[in-house]
Amino acid sequence: MMFLTDLRPMTSNLASSLWNERAEAREAETFTPRVSLFESVDAYWVRMEIPGVAADKIELTFERDQLLVKGEKALETLDEGMRWLRNERPYGAFERTFRFTAPVAVDGVQAETRDGILTIRVAKAPESLPKKINVIAK
Repeated sequence: MMFLTDLRPMTSNLASSLWNERAEAREAETFTPRVSLFESVDAYWVRMEIPGVAADKIELTFERDQLLVKGEKALETLDEGMRWLRNERPYGAFERTFRFTAPVAVDGVQAETRDGILTIRVAKAPESLPKKINVIAK
């Protein structure tokens, strides 16, 4: 039993060292926010989970038929005297691209963040909206 008692501090230090190295190694990571895509009669909707990302760290670009969403979530800084033991929360740069197969109204794109969710509304172009065709009886 003496051997196990002597081994515990070494394994504890090893585990702490591994956690710390893994946390530090994650500094340059990227992550992929989870997304929900859906549509209504007049728009496509993108909802993206990005808790902790400030609105000024999000960039939206629309080119041709693609919406590009880029951003960055900064690594949380610790107070002096603190060190990471484990950090499972994602951070770093992210980039997602969404391609639309039907025409969209680029001027009708709107975006807002609330409670860690980025909601993007992409208006459908008038020519892609449903049109009612009247049948004339003769």
